[in-house]
Amino acid sequence: MKQPILFFVPFILVLLIGSGCQKELSRDNLDSTNSSSSYALRRIKIHHPSSSDPLDVVVSLQYDTMNRKLNIYFDDTTTSSPFDRLVTTYQFDGNGYLTGGDAIDDYTSNVMRADFAISRNSSGQIEKIIEFDAEELNGISYNDTVYYSYEQSGGQTIVQDSVMFHTNSYFNTRRTTYNSQNNPVAGEYTGYTSGPNTNYSYSNDRLSLVTNADYTTSFTYDNALVSNEWQNLPRFLLGKDYYILKQSPLTGRLNYLVMSMILEPDFETVYNPLLTPPLSTITIQGTTFFNPDNFLTRTLNFVTTYTADKLPATISVTSPGEDPFYYTFEYK
Repeated sequence: MKQPILFFVPFILVLLIGSGCQKELSRDNLDSTNSSSSYALRRIKIHHPSSSDPLDVVVSLQYDTMNRKLNIYFDDTTTSSPFDRLVTTYQFDGNGYLTGGDAIDDYTSNVMRADFAISRNSSGQIEKIIEFDAEELNGISYNDTVYYSYEQSGGQTIVQDSVMFHTNSYFNTRRTTYNSQNNPVAGEYTGYTSGPNTNYSYSNDRLSLVTNADYTTSFTYDNALVSNEWQNLPRFLLGKDYYILKQSPLTGRLNYLVMSMILEPDFETVYNPLLTPPLSTITIQGTTFFNPDNFLTRTLNFVTTYTADKLPATISVTSPGEDPFYYTFEYK
């Protein structure tokens, strides 16, 4: 069975974000008539000093308000331009909703192709997301389609997204409950078992605990005040229904325009600094699919420094026995 949240191998960078020029995008919608956003994130450097998986990457964001696009480039720092190689483009409609994305088909060519597309109803709600050529069976590519449905309960909204992977006879389904402020308050994920096999718990609008029969993951956060601009970044990057799109994806590309990286190989812990409030620790305890008889404990430690404007300047991630990761953020 295809793993529901991963489409990459440990320590491989998949999708990235960085800096830019052109007109500013509105945080509320990418409409050329509304370009008042002062958000100034321009470039991100990722450094992973490792003998086996070294990584030194610089990426840049290019804001194209007129065409309602966000372009992500790899930045060759030996050139004067920050926009050396286009790797991903994200499209938004005039109402501020993400509608799809293109990506380079591999890292050895410059051919862009459709990566995913989002279909919405007349109210703007997601009906389905198609991930193009998501899987391959016997040399034939297949798309994955995630279907969405909505229900109201006691003033809360329950969003269900489901996908049937090829060769499976069942749906992988996630149900997330949101309060009236669109903050998640509970969630559950069901795969091939008869009941929910993963539960998501939230505290103060932040993910605090993930539990299933095999492992438990807990999250603690840095209590330093962070600017409203940084807190609004998920909305700025993912559009008006960012709170739905930033949840743990059922399929690989549904992490969208993120720096989604596996920082710890045993539990394949996925981390995205742009869609996650500044963290202090992530602690995982349990067994892995490949070694169910060996109980493990893994802790990731985070240290964040800030600019005078309360924007994250650097984030370092360390774990005992693993090589560290370093992120540096540059602003306008």
